[in-house]
Amino acid sequence: MRLINARTLELREFFEADLPPYAILSHTWEDGEVTFQDMAAGPDGKRASKKAFAKIRETCGLALEYGLEYAWVDTCCIDKSSSAELTESINSMFRWYAKAHVCFVYLADLASGVDLKEGLAYCRWLTRGWTLQELIAPHDLFFFDSAWSCRGSKENFVDVLHDKTGIDRGILMGETPLSKRSVAHKMSWAASRETARVEDAAYCLLGIFDVHIPLIYGEGKMAFRRLQEEIVKRSIDMTIFGWDPLEDVDRSCGDFVGAFAPSPAAFRLSSAVEQATNAVDDPGFSVTNKGLRVQTILSFLLDKTALHPDVNDAFEPSGVRDMYFLQVGGAESEGPALVMIALRKVGVDLFVRLAVRSFLIQLFDPPQLNAVRESSFYIMTDNLPSRQSVALLRTSGIHFRPQRELEIVAVNPDTHWDHTDRCIFSMKSTEVVPALLVYSSIQSKRFCFIILCAPQFREGYKFKIFEAENDPIRAKLATSLFRLGESGSFSRWIATRRTAMSVHELDTLPELRGLKHYVMVDFDHMVFHVSVEYWTESRKYLHLSVKQVA
Repeated sequence: MRLINARTLELREFFEADLPPYAILSHTWEDGEVTFQDMAAGPDGKRASKKAFAKIRETCGLALEYGLEYAWVDTCCIDKSSSAELTESINSMFRWYAKAHVCFVYLADLASGVDLKEGLAYCRWLTRGWTLQELIAPHDLFFFDSAWSCRGSKENFVDVLHDKTGIDRGILMGETPLSKRSVAHKMSWAASRETARVEDAAYCLLGIFDVHIPLIYGEGKMAFRRLQEEIVKRSIDMTIFGWDPLEDVDRSCGDFVGAFAPSPAAFRLSSAVEQATNAVDDPGFSVTNKGLRVQTILSFLLDKTALHPDVNDAFEPSGVRDMYFLQVGGAESEGPALVMIALRKVGVDLFVRLAVRSFLIQLFDPPQLNAVRESSFYIMTDNLPSRQSVALLRTSGIHFRPQRELEIVAVNPDTHWDHTDRCIFSMKSTEVVPALLVYSSIQSKRFCFIILCAPQFREGYKFKIFEAENDPIRAKLATSLFRLGESGSFSRWIATRRTAMSVHELDTLPELRGLKHYVMVDFDHMVFHVSVEYWTESRKYLHLSVKQVA
């Protein structure tokens, strides 16, 4: 670390273990800043003729008043012509501000006659990205106006700073560790701040999140993407995905956005998003070349009225029930609430985030969610699909028209089932036989059936159906395709992809001998013919037909 001798104004390098006590300056850059080369040239150079040299001289004078022999000023203590030194300095800057004996904040646009409580809101210092960590990291921080008159300490104005920045008082005073705040919450502090270079919007946050990445100027918004990927490597905090898709986002892909936010501005409304406390297990997630790999449970909404009133009107009346939702955090809104993001299934185990109008979907009653067993899946980060390509994927699949008397409980393999469109994706392999666990209401009784859909060599499917609850011969087959849930109720069966049936077993298993595309069931001295019908129009539709036998 390179420091300025406060008496001689000469630069001196120190190893971090040997650092003397030093003062540090926080300010906003202006024309005529003194560079490392200017300082290295000594008093005979042109540094004294530069307007900003007064900041260095005043900082060193204040350091001496505080009994300190050294000071640090970013403009002249870093050789910015060296990319290696610049990278090391930016990755170390939060720590340097935290280790400083005292930090002087110079507010060049605060006139001497203006009250700090009133004038602080209009100071450029509060709008810059780099000054966020310079506000949080130092323990002792003092504000100075344009005439270098001390206006007070961070402690004196902590309430004003909290109101203007949204940063917790405990964080500002160093009483609360940064690790106690969610990723989304911390990102919200930077949402309205600006940097001269696009990449610096990410680099100025390295210390806030305690991560390190190389500096690549010229990569634009990719720097913020790399920051998020580095955070994901070190954290299981799902709130990093609790951003607003309508804030600072490229809408060229229409209905869809990537998993990662394009900039801190997308977290402008995320200050209330905290890590969920209701989750049984912490989710695992990592970045892969296929997208974001997530290991957790997805949900879909059972009742639209469970949505927070602020977001209820953001969705069409139909369709919201069938959206996939992923919980990314929790929040307080008239009581505990869940924070969810909406997803669209676009392939086998592959989802893309929907750019819905409101990014916070708060549910007052968690039982209004129904779990979907997607224990491991991917969320796309790049090369987002178009609406047309998503529709094309479904043209060769099996679709199920909504039937009032029919409820699809589970599908095996669930990797190929899209709950939103009630569709089984076409399988590349003709070896796997999809199986559906369905309920059908016949008169006043509900019957449970398993439907097998065997793909044929050329095209189409062969269907077989059997009653699952009252057929002891085929009970073993039913339990091999689906496993019973904790409730002990058959209605809670969950698909398990590990035991998907092969097409070779369809005609060889003893339990399947004699099965047809229909089954006869008896109820209250009546006989019903339950059959699977296959309609081919613009799409292939499967329909369950129930007729009473005379």
